[in-house]
Amino acid sequence: MPLEIEKSTNFGVTANYWRVDEVSLSLRSGQLCVTVNGYPSEQASQSGAAPIGSECVSLTIGATQTRDGAQPVPHLPTETAQSLVASVEAALKSSQAFAGARDA
Repeated sequence: MPLEIEKSTNFGVTANYWRVDEVSLSLRSGQLCVTVNGYPSEQASQSGAAPIGSECVSLTIGATQTRDGAQPVPHLPTETAQSLVASVEAALKSSQAFAGARDA
């Protein structure tokens, strides 16, 4: 689901419509990197225009932690990460590259 928020980009212009375009998940490190691209409007995003801003937001997997004992670190609940991995594994088993694979 895209997000609507007025944010200034590194280019000095304002993006009002932000869309998650890439997610990288490292199970080993317990980190998730979410690339959110900004557009002037929903119409610009849907028309295939290039983003006018981009941010990579790091999230941890697991319980809420705090920075310096005060501010919570953004996180993805462990159950959500496990569900995502299970869905990806199921899709892999239906792909030609892993046809016939079984759960280990």
